[in-house]
Amino acid sequence: MSFRDALSPGLAKQTFDSWCMLRLGGKVPRKDELCPLCLPPAALPNLMLMEQVAPDEFRCRLIGSIIRGWYGRNVVGESMREMIPAPAHA
Repeated sequence: MSFRDALSPGLAKQTFDSWCMLRLGGKVPRKDELCPLCLPPAALPNLMLMEQVAPDEFRCRLIGSIIRGWYGRNVVGESMREMIPAPAHA
């Protein structure tokens, strides 16, 4: 079974298909190639876009309203280490 086949019908498959169309040559799209508006609008509140800024460091570039609600704040610009509570780092 493929990854796509394992997804729930509807939004999950639509979002995955949209992401695959952005992956030219099978590579993860560069920041300047990614347009969140190319994804299904219903996916945007659930979207989190991270940018690798160092070998072991990622920074939040974009966050949807649902995920922002989970954090209780806007984490755009924060690193993964800043976003995750210290006890969870271990």
